[in-house]
Amino acid sequence: MHLVGVHTTLTPSEFFEKCFNDTLTENDFDFSKKNQSEKSVKGSVRRKISALENINNFFAQELYIEEGFRKNKVSCVIATSDNKITIGFSEGIYSRPKTLLKGNMLNMSTNQIDLILSKEKKDKTFNKIEYGNEQILSYYHKDIYHLISKNLI
Repeated sequence: MHLVGVHTTLTPSEFFEKCFNDTLTENDFDFSKKNQSEKSVKGSVRRKISALENINNFFAQELYIEEGFRKNKVSCVIATSDNKITIGFSEGIYSRPKTLLKGNMLNMSTNQIDLILSKEKKDKTFNKIEYGNEQILSYYHKDIYHLISKNLI
């Protein structure tokens, strides 16, 4: 719900269910926002809903990355795009999604992502490949071996 960045009267659980069931509509949002017209806010909601529709296939596309991402009032430590949507992430020990935008909002001087690894919060090392493959992991092994679980190798 936070990624959409607009006001709604739905509870987080209701919002999740509507997203999951593909039943989220403009009627689920409050279009009054300080210093913005209702038409402008409705356009923002439409773009956010469209972006949400593409989030399930995010890791199935080529991904690009930009550090120090800025778009309007949004500032993120890092952002990624698959050319259909852009996800910006917060700074901190555990970086979390901060914004979701429709389209590729990255600057032209971005880099392609080769590998994304994940782990549970409780784990000390990465143990799952989210994006990429074993061959790419092998290529980067000498640089990140201390961050990777022995089971992944």
